[in-house]
Parts: sequence; C-alpha cells; structure tokens
Amino acid sequence: RHLVKELIDNGHDVVGSINGNEMPIEGIDVVNVDLSVKSKVYDINFRGVDAIIHLAGLAAVGPSFDEPAKYINLNSSIQINIYEACIKQEVRP
Repeated sequence: RHLVKELIDNGHDVVGSINGNEMPIEGIDVVNVDLSVKSKVYDINFRGVDAIIHLAGLAAVGPSFDEPAKYINLNSSIQINIYEACIKQEVRP
C-alpha cells in the first residue's frame, strides 16, 4: 500500500493484482488473478505497461526457513509467468 501511494503521488497510473478475497487498494485498477497459474497470467493485457514491480508471492520470513523450496518455487514461478506473458504479448516493460 505504501508503494502504491508513492507511485500515485508521483503521477503514475497503477494496476494491482489480488488473488481471491484480498482487499483491493482504493484508487487503483485491480486484476483478480492467481499469478502462479500461467494460463491466467497470459490472459492479463500487459500492453501499455511501462513497468512491472513484482511484490506478489509468499513473504513471511520465518516460515520461509521451514519451507524454502515452497517459497522459492512459488515466488520465482510468478515472476516467470509475468515475464513470459510479456514476451508472448511482445511487451518490453
């Protein structure tokens, strides 16, 4: 939420993603999608996007030490899905 506020305060249009029942952030457009599902990410239109800031995924530090592979696999697959969707759409943010 802090990053979104900073971007908006500096004149940027922001589109965010939520997964399921997460609360959307006021003042921005939202895409409801599970970013770990490649086919769903491919449905997102990335044309006209100037930059992507990837903050989605698992972020709890403590549990990440108990299940490092889970955190690494999920978080990197989200990033790969986003980048592959951009490549497929010939978008170069």
